[in-house]
Amino acid sequence: MSVNKIVTKVDGVENKTIDFNDLKAGLSAGAHTVTVEAYNGATLVSTQTKNVTIAAAGDTTAPTITTATVEDANPDKLVVVFSEVVTITNTTGLTIAGAATPTLSAPTGSGSNTITFTLSAALTNGQSVTLNVDSSNTIEDAANNALAATTKAITNNVAAVAFEPELQQFLTATSINDSTISSALNTYIKDLKSNSLWDKIEALYPIVGDTANKHSYNLKNSNTYQITWFGSGIHTVNGFTGNSTNGYGNTGFVETRDADNSSFVLVRTSNTTNPGVEIGAVTSNNSSGSHIYTKFGDLNTILVRNQSPSYDSLTGTSPNGWMATSRLNNTNYIIQKNDVSETFTRTGSSEICPFEYYVAARNKGGVAETFSADQSVTYGLGKGLTIAELSILRALTLQLQTNLGR
Repeated sequence: MSVNKIVTKVDGVENKTIDFNDLKAGLSAGAHTVTVEAYNGATLVSTQTKNVTIAAAGDTTAPTITTATVEDANPDKLVVVFSEVVTITNTTGLTIAGAATPTLSAPTGSGSNTITFTLSAALTNGQSVTLNVDSSNTIEDAANNALAATTKAITNNVAAVAFEPELQQFLTATSINDSTISSALNTYIKDLKSNSLWDKIEALYPIVGDTANKHSYNLKNSNTYQITWFGSGIHTVNGFTGNSTNGYGNTGFVETRDADNSSFVLVRTSNTTNPGVEIGAVTSNNSSGSHIYTKFGDLNTILVRNQSPSYDSLTGTSPNGWMATSRLNNTNYIIQKNDVSETFTRTGSSEICPFEYYVAARNKGGVAETFSADQSVTYGLGKGLTIAELSILRALTLQLQTNLGR
């Protein structure tokens, strides 16, 4: 028989009562044994024992975010630590705000106190961001207490990128402090160096930023061959657009070799059917010099001279894209239009063109002419390149545009 209480009486009147339930007060959650012993002097004459279980109080405390961190080793991962074990169904109600706004996906760690999210774009050094949580989120603890709407500053431990010295000089000259631009250009320079192309380039204009001044600087060496712009061309974050009449730039670059040269341009958008020179300089009688003349005869054909009074043409499948010419010796030279390349046999002139290269026009004997109306995003000049080297340069320049988001 189970006993719940013991009652003492004096003259038939209840005097003292020991209720086992009263003995539960103050006990912690879990199983306990309560014992009442009766003594005659020092002799134990009776014992009553009761096993009691104290139920845990209901959990009504919602989880909270303790930390939210992005580490340098994994700049595309957000690690969120909670005050207790939580589960998550999806990323509904979770967003990143601030200097960057990547989306969150693929949460892992449900059933623990640490959830890791994948960011659609890696954070970079110095970006100040927050994790914003609204009431529609699916994060809750074991007692179904939901994470309340909140905002948590994200600790960004992504280290600063060590910029190539030429890029640091360029950023200082242009006053560009955009992390997307600096990261993209740093990768571009490193890739050009690792492919043994950097030393063969003498002037390189990535046309980044949104002003004529920012578009004027030479990435190879910001102290040389700065473009002087003329006319009413348009400068935007998407490149430089000529106007077919007077918009062009003077690079200040003059050839010093008659049989070791290259020039190239990446046209983003061909705006008119009018032919025009994207980059070039020739003598007044065309006896020497080089140029890339687009939409000659038809929209997809380029006309090229390279240190020769004669010219050759190459037809592609689009008026837009990559165009280049390169001479490695005095016998022949290369024309490349997008992924089509051809070598032409033309004896080079022993005369070196003394005129400065223009972009979005041709410098013919010191006079700007044959203006382009196209939007271009990269110009370059340098030493002779093989077809394989031109193809690598093209691929890296196209990747630069992707990394820049244009």
